[in-house]
Amino acid sequence: MKNILFILCLYKLVEGALIPTPFITDPVVIQRAGRDTTEKYFERKLFKSPYGIAFTKLRNTSPQGEIVLSTDCGWHRLVYVYLEEDGRQAAKWIKAYAEFGSGVGQFDEPMGICIDTTIYNGMGNEYTIYIADKINNRVVKLKYKVAEEILQYAGTFGSGFYNPTDVACVAKDGGGAYVVIVEQGNHRLSLYETYSNGSSSLIQRYGELGPGIGRFSMPSGIAICKATDGGVYFIYVTDTGNNRVVCLRFQPGQGITWERVYKKLGDCRFLSVTASQYYCVYVTAFKENKIYVFTPGLTELLYTYGNSELLNGPKDVYIDWDRLGLTERWTAGTGIQYFKIIPEVREFYPDPAIFDATKDSVKINFKVYETKHYLTMGIPDAGVTLFEEQEFVPGSYSVWWDGRDSLGRVVLPGEYLIRISCQGEVIATTTVRVKGTRVAGVLSSDEHWTEDDEPYVLTGDVEIPGGGRLVIDPGVKVMPVGNYVLSTYTGYQTSNKLIAQGTALNPILFTPHRKLFSQPDPVLRGFWCGIKFSGSGEDDTLLLKYCIIEAAGRKIIY
Repeated sequence: MKNILFILCLYKLVEGALIPTPFITDPVVIQRAGRDTTEKYFERKLFKSPYGIAFTKLRNTSPQGEIVLSTDCGWHRLVYVYLEEDGRQAAKWIKAYAEFGSGVGQFDEPMGICIDTTIYNGMGNEYTIYIADKINNRVVKLKYKVAEEILQYAGTFGSGFYNPTDVACVAKDGGGAYVVIVEQGNHRLSLYETYSNGSSSLIQRYGELGPGIGRFSMPSGIAICKATDGGVYFIYVTDTGNNRVVCLRFQPGQGITWERVYKKLGDCRFLSVTASQYYCVYVTAFKENKIYVFTPGLTELLYTYGNSELLNGPKDVYIDWDRLGLTERWTAGTGIQYFKIIPEVREFYPDPAIFDATKDSVKINFKVYETKHYLTMGIPDAGVTLFEEQEFVPGSYSVWWDGRDSLGRVVLPGEYLIRISCQGEVIATTTVRVKGTRVAGVLSSDEHWTEDDEPYVLTGDVEIPGGGRLVIDPGVKVMPVGNYVLSTYTGYQTSNKLIAQGTALNPILFTPHRKLFSQPDPVLRGFWCGIKFSGSGEDDTLLLKYCIIEAAGRKIIY
């Protein structure tokens, strides 16, 4: 049999944070496995209509082994592949299990599948596989035996099902697991608990036919994972007939409660859902050729991935850590896709983009995509760290910066870089502009200070040149940062002009560079020198009207 190679590498970046990852790298890169692919590499079609997909890395295998399974509801069987990782991943073998029928080793339209990684009866070299055998109205349990590299029938799981379409599980702390099954015929889900000895019990059935709370219509997919708050689990259901995705909350000992719903207008046909404790919720929309990506608990739709070129009728979706598997319509070029989930911070921006640090603060917004991070946000030019190694799960966040540096001083006007880092690596940057103009030295001969460019921050002594003019508009703030002076040329026949005309409602303020509102900084007497006007010409002009001068007069100017 020809070798089929799998590799975890970045292929190309497209919308969202799902990165299509090649299945085959030799002799050419193939990201999608379809009928042509299998006929070329396996000399057979392999599938008639793949539906369910699941995969996991195997314990105690060297080199690292991985099992990938997919149900084929067209040929009523299960196809499974063993991958052996040694630098890159190569398929060691590919096998099929079962045929059409209702007995042992038979299926009638197998659909959803999941892998239970829980160790039962101390058998660490076995994995439990659950398959929703739809038309046979049962959930089949298989055991994958790592040493023998085979699947074996292990009975059925639970009872009383009518057209089950999907099954999911999550390991419990201390052993065992929770298993959930969704049924289209009964329009409900069933929640079971398994124990370390392999036994199980029904905890609760939930749902009935209808459009409201606690009701479903032809539900297709189900997922379960730990919630962000300890001891609680989220159960997600694609309520296909009602064109919505539902989030339920399960707390052991208290049962299942309705949490929230995401409903889409039109018929997008939500089919499958998958989620994990640390990553997002991924939902397939069969008719739209999209994957919807939500934050945990469906609190926010982060983005959608896909179109008719990238996806072709997406069916089942499955997550294992940072890898996502997907089945779609089986054609010459489409059928199974594989994605790497790349952690990202996006929509990172300040609001507003420009702010006056002497009066206001700025809100810095960002979205954490895909997975939990421990992040640090800093403004290096201000020497400020806004948060450090703080945990963020997927979602939208905001943090405020008051415009101060590490010493508590208001920062100077200019553009400031804001960056987010993860494990010491910068993963996102944006900038914010602090409003104002830095001023020092000799001004131009005709200077005009306006509200658009204020505050005018004196970073040194400022001089109006001989024959020069400085006009200051109402509402302007002139703010020295130290012991500086605003003066005029002192030579012969100066023709100096300083015209600062405020109004009663909008005065001009000369004050130290500081916070004016919202816990204003105190005014320090004698902080700066003040204004020195020298005039020896007939047309010298000094006009100060409705001006407030604070904390001036620190040193004598001769």
